[in-house]
Amino acid sequence: MERQTHKADSNIVNAGDVLEFLTGGFYKAPSIVSYNLLPTNHVTPVSGSSTSPTPDDSIKLIPLSESPVLQRAGIECKCDDSIAPAAGAWRVARVSAYGSSTLKKSEEQNIEEEVLHGILVKHYN
Repeated sequence: MERQTHKADSNIVNAGDVLEFLTGGFYKAPSIVSYNLLPTNHVTPVSGSSTSPTPDDSIKLIPLSESPVLQRAGIECKCDDSIAPAAGAWRVARVSAYGSSTLKKSEEQNIEEEVLHGILVKHYN
């Protein structure tokens, strides 16, 4: 995992998990880990914003299986198409769960997990 340093007054755009749904795993969601290594980080004011672009709320998050590129590369579905959430439902589930759900320790080191809409979500803490 490549570490990125903070950029003052930056904007973060994360299209990760939606892009992973729609491409059947061809593009992987990034693993985001926060580091706080320097004591000066505790007193330095930081401003910025974060956004996650998504398709229309009604679009089901299933792989675009008609894509010749994805057909050649292979499609790894995160869930069965019948239970795939719509983009709006997924966004609401992710935002609502953040900081309020109980995470379960994974067998993998430094990873916690939760299940949203029947889909395993990993948190790299």
